[in-house]
Amino acid sequence: MALITYENELINDMTQKVAIVGRPNVGKSSLFNRLIGKRKSIVDPQSGVTRDRIYEIVEWDRYSFELIDTGGLDFAKNCSISQRISEQVKYAINEAQVILFLVDGKDGINPYDKEVSRFLLEFSKPVVLAVNKIDTVEEMTLATEFYQIGFDRIYPVSALHGLGLDDLLEETVSYLTPVSDTGEQEEDIPKITIVGKPNVGKSTLLNVLLEEDRAMVDDVPGTTRDIIDTRLVINNVPYLLVDTAGIRHKKKFDNTIESYAFFRTEDAIKRSDLIFMIIDAQSKVTRQDERIISMIIEAGKAVVLIINKWDLFKNVSKSDYLKEIERKISFVSYVPVVFISAKEKINIPQLFKIVPRVLENYSRRISTQLLNKMISDAIEVNPPPLQKGNRLKVYYAVQTKIKPPTFTLFANNKKYFSENYKRYLVNILRKLFEFEGSPVIMFAKSKQKR
Repeated sequence: MALITYENELINDMTQKVAIVGRPNVGKSSLFNRLIGKRKSIVDPQSGVTRDRIYEIVEWDRYSFELIDTGGLDFAKNCSISQRISEQVKYAINEAQVILFLVDGKDGINPYDKEVSRFLLEFSKPVVLAVNKIDTVEEMTLATEFYQIGFDRIYPVSALHGLGLDDLLEETVSYLTPVSDTGEQEEDIPKITIVGKPNVGKSTLLNVLLEEDRAMVDDVPGTTRDIIDTRLVINNVPYLLVDTAGIRHKKKFDNTIESYAFFRTEDAIKRSDLIFMIIDAQSKVTRQDERIISMIIEAGKAVVLIINKWDLFKNVSKSDYLKEIERKISFVSYVPVVFISAKEKINIPQLFKIVPRVLENYSRRISTQLLNKMISDAIEVNPPPLQKGNRLKVYYAVQTKIKPPTFTLFANNKKYFSENYKRYLVNILRKLFEFEGSPVIMFAKSKQKR
């Protein structure tokens, strides 16, 4: 039985898809961002920035569909990256009901545009030709030469200024089915983000979970640049799975694209419920792994630590390996660790036996009565230390938040709440209640006793 099933109703029948296709640097990502109403795909003058398929829901009039941004088709190059981009584009075309074929109006007809046109005809899908970068009324005449490609209608647009998009969308959705308005809202699906250094196996894990080549995989570090969101159902539970670019140290960024990718990954972490932190078993824990883990902790996210490529690591037991990790990462004591091989598909199901438990812990609430009983008993067993003749007095405690579980102690003076004593109380909480994989936040507020 497959680990993963797809549940169309999760997206309210929004399974119709429209793919944006064209050669590099014609503005596909700019058009994608304009139509979805936010900057999700990376836009840069350098060609070949988008490599993977990027998806986002678009609602227009009575229609709803997933828009797919794709990498630029470059038939002149024969490198592994270009070949993989072509494979990703083919996946998108096969999924889509309609193809938005984008060309550059300012460049004029390019021989590669004709190659892309011939390529698209092989798929027997409706194709809508959009001529981009027509930014003024005076430039409309630039679009007319594209009739030579063989299309009956062309749609001049400006992704930069949002011009001509209504006509383009009207033609596009004419090939789709309207979605009935049921008034239902999409479920609050848990978001899991896969993070780690470059080349630790993030995209390989994503592809294994999806049972398809959803993200490009290559031995060259930095192959993934985009944030890839995918809805899926595992063990009858819906999730939104997010693959991210590998995070290198900021000092090692080669260009602005890596900077974009870093900040997108940082934002993806902040929007997530749970982080899959992947470490390469062979390289063990590096300084950069520690930096990424610090970023996760600061964001207050639940974590599962994944040791990938374990099949290549010989003659060391898991317990010895964990002891070495704990010497570098103290937080591992509360984080579940799973040893896998994404490439060989070893121990993958174990991940999603742990995930529901960690997400439940991340949303756990403790009643005020039970919490105050615990705090009172802990203080009686081990009173707060004296600080310059003064001692912390806790009047009462409340849980003020979940995701992550956050506890506020109202005390005589918050300055007396030392880090060591905070650690003591948090450890008591962890022993009494299930918080595996979840951070626990605790702080004190000064309050005058009535």
